Amino acid sequence: MTDHPADQADSGSRRSAFAKIGAVAAGAWVAPQVLSTTAASAQSVQPCTCPVAYANATLDNDTFVFLNTSVPFDSNLVTPVGITVSLSLGQFALASAGIYRVTYSVATGWDSAFTVMLDGLPVTGSGITSSTAERLTRVVLVNTSAGQTLTIRNTGRSVPLVIGAFPNSPAASLLVELVA
Repeated sequence: MTDHPADQADSGSRRSAFAKIGAVAAGAWVAPQVLSTTAASAQSVQPCTCPVAYANATLDNDTFVFLNTSVPFDSNLVTPVGITVSLSLGQFALASAGIYRVTYSVATGWDSAFTVMLDGLPVTGSGITSSTAERLTRVVLVNTSAGQTLTIRNTGRSVPLVIGAFPNSPAASLLVELVA
């Protein structure tokens, strides 16, 4: 059985893409690839020109979070790239403009509400609330400019809110990834 003519014409670029995938498996980092197509041409591999940025922090100890204050963190799970992290202030300064995926989780014991804040303003659709003891988790995409700062803020209780670690999990976690 023979390949389709478009497949034959494109086999060199696919071999190149597979070689890059093999390099990643061997431990070398390669920029993500984007496939683009037109009606008149076969698929071609284009390198992504996106900067790389990520941070992943946790709060491993119980703590009080007052109304309108940010959730603090006490450890970086990875060395942040493209994001300056102030753990004790819970601030994540973004070096590059783009769309970031923000995944956050907070363990709380009573009525509570948390919101992703961008330069002190709430990000639409990022809030979570609870009236029971549970782990609250939210994933949101945030469109940012270079130099803006992300935080997770207690937006629900006027009394100090205790967030605490459940067995085998942190009291709070935040993962920030530049995706576009």
